[in-house]
Amino acid sequence: MHQRTLWAGVFVLAVLVGACSDDDAATAITVTIGADSITVPSEIEAGVVEVTLEGDVGAESEVDFTRVAEGTTEEQFTEMMIGVVSGGPIPEILEDNAGVVAGPTPASVILEPGSYFVWSEGAGAGEQPSLLVSEATVTGDGDGELPDTDGTFTARDYSFEVDVAAGDTFTFTNEGPNEFHHVVLANFGDLDPAVVEENLPAFVQADEATPPPEAFANVDFENAFLPGSGVFSPGIGGTFSSTLESGNTYAVFCFLQDRTGGPPHAVAYNMYDVFQVP
Repeated sequence: MHQRTLWAGVFVLAVLVGACSDDDAATAITVTIGADSITVPSEIEAGVVEVTLEGDVGAESEVDFTRVAEGTTEEQFTEMMIGVVSGGPIPEILEDNAGVVAGPTPASVILEPGSYFVWSEGAGAGEQPSLLVSEATVTGDGDGELPDTDGTFTARDYSFEVDVAAGDTFTFTNEGPNEFHHVVLANFGDLDPAVVEENLPAFVQADEATPPPEAFANVDFENAFLPGSGVFSPGIGGTFSSTLESGNTYAVFCFLQDRTGGPPHAVAYNMYDVFQVP
């Protein structure tokens, strides 16, 4: 069983602030792969931030904008986040999180004013994760609206609401009220949604050594998992790139742990849903 860990992604990047759009005053940020560090502007304008990832990034490369309590040091943050990405508790000192996953089109998030760390898992992270971290201050009033997309995924503790059409850009919103969530997508092709729903519980609960249910024998799980969203704290949302085709059956999962730690939400609370694109 494929399980994506919290804020999974191995890449190195540099961030440069670009110009603003005419309509919604979105701040454009280009994220480029560097050697072994993250470079971010000292200040970012609050509100809609449009992020483009460039360079040597994979389909699941992710950069996170994490708002923290004033006075949090980089050393404290790094120590805490190493525990979080390993499946441990999410401290209250982490106030907000907006994640951006690499895609063919820019992803947009809304950042509130405050003190942030911009980070990713570092290249070469193994049993002991290494984090690439840099500080940023977000200033301004935080106004703005996310751009229109081909549909929405809404997470709550612990369920999804899906309203999508065929397309390649979608919006994810975490309505919480308490837990961090993200979107992980799997394509089950032309399988009947009822068949997927019937067999998905056993598939999710199985370990990686257990073969998938017989009904999934023709599913290519090496390629079934699609790009999803970044990680968002309650009340936060953003856009992400993924291709959904009309007539296909998909499943959406959350593989994050609770704030107190524990198993992924898909395993602990059956936080997944099956849908067919019209």
